[in-house]
Amino acid sequence: MNALQSTLHFLFPPMCTCCRSPLEDTHTTLCASCWSQLLPIDPSSRCPRCFHPYCSNHRCPKHLTVLSKNAICFEDSPALQTLRNAPNQIDALAGLLFFYWHSLSWPTPEVIVPTPGDWFSKKSWEMRKKISKTFSLFLHLPAPVLPSLQRDKLPIPHLEIEQQENADLSCMTFQPSVINKSVLIIHDELSTGISLSLTAQALLQYGASRVYGLSLYETSFS
Repeated sequence: MNALQSTLHFLFPPMCTCCRSPLEDTHTTLCASCWSQLLPIDPSSRCPRCFHPYCSNHRCPKHLTVLSKNAICFEDSPALQTLRNAPNQIDALAGLLFFYWHSLSWPTPEVIVPTPGDWFSKKSWEMRKKISKTFSLFLHLPAPVLPSLQRDKLPIPHLEIEQQENADLSCMTFQPSVINKSVLIIHDELSTGISLSLTAQALLQYGASRVYGLSLYETSFS
């Protein structure tokens, strides 16, 4: 078997799934150069409430003030998109989220909820649910994952309409209940933060005591 593997590696050397350069370590899918793109965002440079970059006239966007705290792990990069689009990298993405969450010293969530999806974004929704379940396993006391939110209507581009018109969310029955519990929302791509804030509003309406938002990466704030 070892001889066969050596022959296959010689004939078909493993390559980085992002830049296609040869891999020295065959136990990883990215080369060292692409891994270096995954630099965590320094929380001290961001507002702890909305996670917007600090500036002289900073004010938290109103729709993000429903969150107790918000955080984003990375800025977008080709390496991150490669991991995000690879079905076998769910554990890696969940691990990156977990270690970043741990560095924030937030309280351990009692419930984890992935942001909702619809038929138009079913692939992303499934990924968020899987990441949430794996993230929960990393906790000392695993929190239940509740994929109990769904959109009522098709999504409308965020930049074309006001926040309250963006999408309607309906809450199905929560099991277990979120009443008086600390909830962590897991999100993947954060641009405007509207989906995150709508999810937080729905959870607060159903009795959650605190809601935190954790996103894998950001594209751009509006």
